[in-house]
Order: sequence, then structure tokens, then C-alpha cells
Amino acid sequence: MDIQELKTYARYNQWANEKLIKKLQTLSDEQLDQEIVSSFPSILRTLKHNWLAEFLWLERWKGTSLESFPHEDYQGGHQQMLKDVLDTSFAVTEYIEAQDLDALSEVITISTLAGNKYTHSRYQMIHHCLNHSTYHRGQIVMMLKQLNIDDVGGPYDYIWYLRELQH
Repeated sequence: MDIQELKTYARYNQWANEKLIKKLQTLSDEQLDQEIVSSFPSILRTLKHNWLAEFLWLERWKGTSLESFPHEDYQGGHQQMLKDVLDTSFAVTEYIEAQDLDALSEVITISTLAGNKYTHSRYQMIHHCLNHSTYHRGQIVMMLKQLNIDDVGGPYDYIWYLRELQH
């Protein structure tokens, strides 16, 4: 395991989330809520899933297995959700940055929302979470294109993040 690479990937995830949120802040509530055929029926529902997954995994890394999906009854408005997504993304990066090799290598048992128990290293769970976020950001980009939005705010690829660091 390369601890520095994992931390860089966490910063990339935050960078990509910031770029995506900046783009989504320019959309109307109607665009964010418009039904589109995808894993989740709108940009906002896809983003909410991604946000809640990052929140859920962060809690698991800290040793708390939640019994229900967090914030499922969320009452905040669209712009508040966009802010909350960023806040969670920052918290994920902050958590990962604070970990040493021993903490990241530690194997822990978590419970899923269905009550099933699984054992993984924190590193494996973090890698999964960040990869999951990339997957759904890609879906949101495709949803933007389906709304005929040409400027999707990207590119969001990891290599573009690394290239930006060089300047």
C-alpha cells in the first residue's frame, strides 16, 4: 500500500467534488430534479447517493456502523445539499490525511445497513469509497449531457488533477 498515493487520491476526490458542485450550483432546481434514466432518477438523487455513501463510509472508518442510510429524510434545499456534499468531502479528505500506515492497514469489521458483517482494511474501504464516488460523478456528467449541457465543468479525471498540481 502506498499511503501517499491514497492521500493524493483522497485530495483528488475532493477536487473533483468541488469542481462538480461548482458546476451544479449553476443549474436550476428543475434541472437538478429532472428525471433522467440512470442508476438514480435525477442529478440530485445521484449526488445525494454519493454524498450519503461518503458519509456512511467515513462513519465506518471511525468505527461506527450505521443502522440506516444517513440523512435519508434530508429536509435541506438544493443549495444546502450541495454545501453538505462539499463538507462531507472535506471531512473524508481530512480523515484520510490524518491516518498513518498502521491505521490504514488495520482490519476492522463493519456492519452493513442490512446487518451483514464484513471485515476489510481501512485502506480497502477507503479505496472503494473513492472509486464509488468517481463512478457516480461520471454518471452525473452523462446526465448533464442528456440535459444538453455541453460545458459539464470537467474534466474530472485523476490525471487532470495530477497535471493541475504540476502548475
